[in-house]
Amino acid sequence: ELATVSTPANGARVTSPLLVSGVAPANWYFENQFPVRLLDANGAEIAAAPAHPRVSWTDPGPKEFDAELTFSTRGPATLVLEEDMPSEGNEPRQVRIPVVLE
Repeated sequence: ELATVSTPANGARVTSPLLVSGVAPANWYFENQFPVRLLDANGAEIAAAPAHPRVSWTDPGPKEFDAELTFSTRGPATLVLEEDMPSEGNEPRQVRIPVVLE
C-alpha cells in the first residue's frame, strides 16, 4: 500500500513554500512522521521536511498528512515521499512525483 498525494499534481509548477498533502497508510509513519524530500534533476536533495498526520499515527487505518518544503532553486524536480521504518530487510516504499520549481 502506497501513499497518495492530493497536492501537488503530477507535473505541477510549484512555488516555495511547497505545501504537500495526501493520505498515507498508518505503517508509513514512525513517531508521528515520515520523510518528504525534494530532489533536483540530478538527484541532489534541495529540501526535506517531515510529513505529519492530521490525527494520531497510532490510530488504525490511512491518515491524511501535510508537509511544507521551502526551496530557492528553479527547474525540474522530483517530490519523494518515503515510508519511515520499513519492515526489516525491506527497502522503504516511495512515491515520486515530478514537479517544476518556479
